[in-house]
Amino acid sequence: MLLAALAGGLPAQAAQADRESALRWYDAVDTDKSQTVDAEEMRRVRGRWFPRYDGDGDDHVSLDEFNFSVPAELADERERRARRFKVMDLNGDGLLSREEHLQFGDRVIQAADLNGDGMVTRDEFAQTVAPQ
Repeated sequence: MLLAALAGGLPAQAAQADRESALRWYDAVDTDKSQTVDAEEMRRVRGRWFPRYDGDGDDHVSLDEFNFSVPAELADERERRARRFKVMDLNGDGLLSREEHLQFGDRVIQAADLNGDGMVTRDEFAQTVAPQ
């Protein structure tokens, strides 16, 4: 499952750091600061992010490109991003296509939309993707 794969079997301190990182991610996607994210907002934001990751412009993102802006000394954050990358890489080829990148957002919406209204509130996201 998407959410279990992101969390893994982490110690409590790492799990808390993952929760904080996940909530920062949600806040970055929630560009209108409405405390809700729907599929349209998710795709729009992730669509803008993809070219930023694609450093060589080949329409695919490697793990190195995905982690480019994260300093090597932030090993925990690089590990979180590596786990996220692995979940996004649906065909396992070590590269993210634009569609895989967008589909990850769709999968987050589907997994975290607890009441089925097509939107994920920050609380729903916290309960499913970043539980305490």
